[in-house]
Amino acid sequence: MSTPIAEVLFVGERPPLHSPVLGRLKEMGCECSYAALRREALALLGRPRFSIVLSKANLPDGNARGLASAVRSVSGSLFLSFPVEDGCWWIPVVRDGEPCREVALRPRQFAEELLRAAKTALSRTTGRSVIDRRRKPPRRSLGRPSLTDESRVVSNSARSPARSATG
Repeated sequence: MSTPIAEVLFVGERPPLHSPVLGRLKEMGCECSYAALRREALALLGRPRFSIVLSKANLPDGNARGLASAVRSVSGSLFLSFPVEDGCWWIPVVRDGEPCREVALRPRQFAEELLRAAKTALSRTTGRSVIDRRRKPPRRSLGRPSLTDESRVVSNSARSPARSATG
């Protein structure tokens, strides 16, 4: 088995085995590890191998913001999750070793940012740019009219009775 070229540390909870994000990270060549507590994560971060750290904001043994300095020292990225209703929002705390002052990311935005961070980490370790080779399917309307088509349909149907009444 080949040596992983970028490593991701999950802190607080293990991600589901069939998580699409976890699967995509593994496809890209990332190896994923897990730490249940803040002190375990700090011990693992003492060995500079993790490029990305994903953590719950509040851990049983303290706040995950304490991981920021360890992540900065390895030029990594740290994202903290905050539960909201049916899911969570992610706060980027450190990006590529620099403090980050961005707003919360919704799940789709987070997935995009996480893949960007993984590509950056992979290109840093390999010295090459990482290209996403997955082909994006062409956008199709699936038979549904676009907003402009709907407005034409509405405006044409609104005019039709007027024409027949006067015609």
